[in-house]
Amino acid sequence: MSEVAAADSTGRTALRWFAGGLVAAPLGILPHEIGHFLVLLALGVPDLTLHFVGVTWDLEEFWLAVWREDYATAATIAPLWGVALSDAAGPLATYVLVLACCYGCATWRPHPALVAVAYFAQARINVATQYAWRRLFNSELPSDLEAMAAGANFDELRVAILTGVPVPLLVGFALVFLAATGAWLLRYLPRGRRIVAAVSMVVGMIVSLVAYAGYVGPWLLP
Repeated sequence: MSEVAAADSTGRTALRWFAGGLVAAPLGILPHEIGHFLVLLALGVPDLTLHFVGVTWDLEEFWLAVWREDYATAATIAPLWGVALSDAAGPLATYVLVLACCYGCATWRPHPALVAVAYFAQARINVATQYAWRRLFNSELPSDLEAMAAGANFDELRVAILTGVPVPLLVGFALVFLAATGAWLLRYLPRGRRIVAAVSMVVGMIVSLVAYAGYVGPWLLP
């Protein structure tokens, strides 16, 4: 009888944490993009559109001027500080979201969805981390401007180009934040079933990302 109860409890744990992971993609991605969008909306940039995994506006001429280091021309299209703020607003929104999830776990209850969203929202730093690592240890790496012209594109890189703050410093802060909040959230995985909960949550996240990127997102915000 006890074995049946244990199996049932394990199954319930797996189901709860899988279900929590199912909301991770939309709730982990959209606040980040809305952060970008709201700042750009306040700036009044042309042709601004919010998409399910990004924000677009008529930025080609702005960045062409930046690549030429013609900042005076770029500033006539949009204020450099404003574009830098819009690029920083996404990560800042993510930090606020993660802190809100942590606060919810601590003061309300450790709902699996809160834990899943907090972890998923920070997964975006992976690409930036790879670039920052190469920037630190490869002296032959092109400049940030050249790297962006060659296709590198993430928030911290654009902020670095417009403000002069080094990419490794921005990414380093994000990694410290991830390590601190990630370690703190581990306490909310159920004791004795942490592996079951973690694996189920990750599977739910994967399903969430596939569904959001492939179906829900394009339908909601093409």
